[in-house]
Amino acid sequence: MKPRWVSALLIGLAVAAPFVAVSIWLDFLRVQINAANGTDETIFHLGVIRQFAQQWPWPDLRDYGSATTPLFHLVFAAAMQGAGLELPGLRALNVVLSIGVVCLLHRLFRRRLGLPSRDALLATAAFGVSPYFFGASFLVLTDNLAWGLAVASIDRLMLATSRRRRLDWVLASCLLALAMLTRQNYVWLCGLALGLAACSPGTVYERLQRMLISGASALPLLPLVLTWGGLVPPTFQAGGASGIEHRPGVDLNLTAVVYALSVLGFYSLFLPLADPARGERSRTRWIVWIAVLAVAAALLLIHPVRRGPEYHVGLLWNLSERVPVVLDSSLLFWGLLPLGLGALWRRLRADLVAPSSVGLVSIVLLSMVSSAYVFQKYFDPAVPLLLALSGPRDAALSRPARVGYALLFCLGVVYFLFQARLTAMP
Repeated sequence: MKPRWVSALLIGLAVAAPFVAVSIWLDFLRVQINAANGTDETIFHLGVIRQFAQQWPWPDLRDYGSATTPLFHLVFAAAMQGAGLELPGLRALNVVLSIGVVCLLHRLFRRRLGLPSRDALLATAAFGVSPYFFGASFLVLTDNLAWGLAVASIDRLMLATSRRRRLDWVLASCLLALAMLTRQNYVWLCGLALGLAACSPGTVYERLQRMLISGASALPLLPLVLTWGGLVPPTFQAGGASGIEHRPGVDLNLTAVVYALSVLGFYSLFLPLADPARGERSRTRWIVWIAVLAVAAALLLIHPVRRGPEYHVGLLWNLSERVPVVLDSSLLFWGLLPLGLGALWRRLRADLVAPSSVGLVSIVLLSMVSSAYVFQKYFDPAVPLLLALSGPRDAALSRPARVGYALLFCLGVVYFLFQARLTAMP
């Protein structure tokens, strides 16, 4: 039997190998790869990092040229100022951070879900090549640092709900705060923490205490919101920097709800949930699915959804343009929305207070107040991770789940190779 450190080293090398290979192929990160929202690197983030580096150690956070909260830019500005890193070096730093995130994901699957080593590696590989993770690893983008902090906070929350230690809730709250200071749309994590704290075992006083600790994760964000007068810097509130207007977050955006549920429906095709109603009469199941179809139809009739002139970016948006429109909504959403609602119902039916259940509800509900437009990266890869956390604990993956992870891995590789072909073009 191999020592634990040898296994960890081999896994780390396996995880790092594709990142290192692509970095070398990109002329040691001197070439910019095509990726989802990849142009944000030069349009927004690089300029803010240089601005903060010039103002170091007292950068001006009252207004700057990025719609996201400033932690990512502060970390990379410190690296630029302290180590003299330029664009390839900053990209390399993001690659290192991304490798760390994938290692953290493997740890989550092994320790929290108790998956066997091979199954954990398969699940990790599927997430590692996600279109909204792998390509962003080779650019100076905020997504992967925020995603890593989100994974770390979910890991700590799962631990906190299992062993009722105040320190675990405090650490989870700190990680939540860092995630929201990197990208404010991760505020759904606060909903996850509050929901778990409210439903966790213990006295009323203990649950209130955990809710206060969890709610405190939003406090570091409050000074920025008060300074900006909204959820984004003033430059972006009127669309001055990019032509994209970010609403203050008080208007309800039902398009985001439909899209979040559709993303859930898409990934439920690959990561099937066990049906908690297996032992019930088939008539009961039919009634539930009729209700699901009725709710989906009502949503799309009241609020039709298809890609229009709004700033909606993502794989599902792209696919929706290639299928017919029925009653003002893309046929893709007519198919995926019922699947998403059904997956959400099955998750809640199986365990109402599980982290995956509370997390899915939080990301769906809070997505509608995040901004006036909808990007798939706001939900991906968080939604498939929450689906993955819905699996059984301390058991090997079922055959359908293994096939699903393998298909997701293949789709991620195909997507990356397509993007790489575009990058290689003159």
